[in-house]
Amino acid sequence: MQTENQFRENIGKLRVLEDGWLDGECKAPSKELLGWFESWVFDFFDKNFPPNSYPTVFSGCDGGLELEWLTSGICPSLDIDPCYVTNKQPAWFHMIDPSSPGGYFELYVDLDDPADREWVEKLREVLAQPTQKTSK
Repeated sequence: MQTENQFRENIGKLRVLEDGWLDGECKAPSKELLGWFESWVFDFFDKNFPPNSYPTVFSGCDGGLELEWLTSGICPSLDIDPCYVTNKQPAWFHMIDPSSPGGYFELYVDLDDPADREWVEKLREVLAQPTQKTSK
């Protein structure tokens, strides 16, 4: 997990990506998507999660955004479609979850709907667990 400052630096790196950033094939996130994301994420995280629990955020090859929380082996992730802002494509939340059928939990979510809370509660549970240190 990252501090807010680390997270802001990470977003800054995404702002300078250009199309073709990986072997000439991957799209950069649009300015529109990054603008929406920045306005959404800080307000949303401040209201729902403890300080310094920001995920690592990076660009998917399709120009979407991928968020990952590196926690005690559960690794929750949130994938935001590159067309989320314009077409309201749902985001995809997923994680390893031994209590779910098949040991995996996944859910499509509307990030702009405050009533869409199941993924938030799952993530809160994970973030509340102590982080296990791995041996080198």
